[in-house]
Amino acid sequence: MWRWPRRSTPWSACPVPDADRERVAAVIDEPDSLALLATLANPEADAAQRDAARHQLRDQLLDRHGTGRVMFRNSRRHVGGFPERRLHVTELAPPAAYRRVLRKLGHDEEYLDDLLIETGLDHPEVLIYLDAMYRALADDPLNGEPWWQIDPRVSWLLEQPGR
Repeated sequence: MWRWPRRSTPWSACPVPDADRERVAAVIDEPDSLALLATLANPEADAAQRDAARHQLRDQLLDRHGTGRVMFRNSRRHVGGFPERRLHVTELAPPAAYRRVLRKLGHDEEYLDDLLIETGLDHPEVLIYLDAMYRALADDPLNGEPWWQIDPRVSWLLEQPGR
């Protein structure tokens, strides 16, 4: 009889043919997936628990081994026929709300600490992702409009023909 490599599993008592167990063992070695298999094999688990475990295991397998994963791995480097990438640089001035915060950061070193605490963002994020910083400062009375209405990148992207 076939045995699980490296460890025994609680679902080894399931009435599953050995060939099927080998196929499953080849792709499932993550602890969370093994726990779901154990739920499926547990005679004390009710039908709802087994059904939930079955659906969650299916979703995990598709995420980790499905077509999306294969497409992600088969990037431009490995799949031919893509046109050469070209860099198109366009400078866009940040909106006044972003500039206001950046000016304040330039004048007041302690404002960065206040900004990190108030927004809950990490140090580089608060300076690099100005839209995230703006969204996190939603209680600021000067931030009256949604970020996507003031950020010039959004309108620039909408104006672009399909390159």
